[in-house]
Amino acid sequence: MARIIHPEDFSTQQSRFGSIYDKNKADGVNSDAASFVKEKNINMDKLKADAANALVFEKTRISYTIISVAATEARDHHFEDVWKFTIDGFQFLKKFYKKDLTKLLAWGAPVVNGSKLKYPSEFIKCHDIAIALLQKHASEGANSLLIPFIAKNNCKIVDLTQHAADALTAHNTSEANSMLAEGMTSKRNQLWNPIWQTTKDITDFLAGLNNNDKKALGEWGVVVDDSPRKPKERNSVVKPQAKKLSNGIVNGSSFENTGKTILHVYPGKTTVGNPNIVKPGEKLNMGKGFSTITVVNMDLLEAGSFKVLTQK
Repeated sequence: MARIIHPEDFSTQQSRFGSIYDKNKADGVNSDAASFVKEKNINMDKLKADAANALVFEKTRISYTIISVAATEARDHHFEDVWKFTIDGFQFLKKFYKKDLTKLLAWGAPVVNGSKLKYPSEFIKCHDIAIALLQKHASEGANSLLIPFIAKNNCKIVDLTQHAADALTAHNTSEANSMLAEGMTSKRNQLWNPIWQTTKDITDFLAGLNNNDKKALGEWGVVVDDSPRKPKERNSVVKPQAKKLSNGIVNGSSFENTGKTILHVYPGKTTVGNPNIVKPGEKLNMGKGFSTITVVNMDLLEAGSFKVLTQK
């Protein structure tokens, strides 16, 4: 049975509205949608103006998002050696406290139940742990138990301390711009959501009028899924700094980032070319060329997750 695919991402929704607006205007009184538009007292020109204003907010949101993503990547780059030093340093210190790991608490270690270390996934908590370790080492001076470890691994404490500070600065920049982006999303949605609901209503009217005919609806920019099997939602997890292949994706459906990390999405089986950057909670249209995708989790610490609609 043929099904209408209503896109979930803003860009494709705008394209759908634009196609419907243009065809309705071009067909004039002979438009298939004319009677519905008149009956529902829909002002298409006002919707177009509001859509243009919503697009301004969307472009501003994208600008803030780009800054936020770049800052997050810079944060992870700065923090990578700091976090390695922290984990390896605690492993070294455990040799001194085998019988009582709670003594590692004085070094800032995340000791659980007095018997094991459990590291958090949130950057700020990881940063605080790393700083606590560095500060404890500094306070111990020549008596620090870490001195042999630092010497053997040629660790430069001054550099690590600076990298931790740079990572925190980048993190704060990312968070600030992420909040600004969320504000733009809210303003965009206030304008756009009513437009999109009207667009879906017109789409459903046209689908009924044309009996879900793929060709006829295609002239309005409407995507019809006429595959014999009902699509299924597939949820996937991507480990930190790892990639995941997903195939059999329904044309016109949406990729949704359901996790807390930034995901890079590439069409096909490789990571060649510029990725589509999808932040937590955002969606990406799976149009032509996206039946198979490669998803990369850019986060240093936390696993990511996403969902897609597939035929497999």
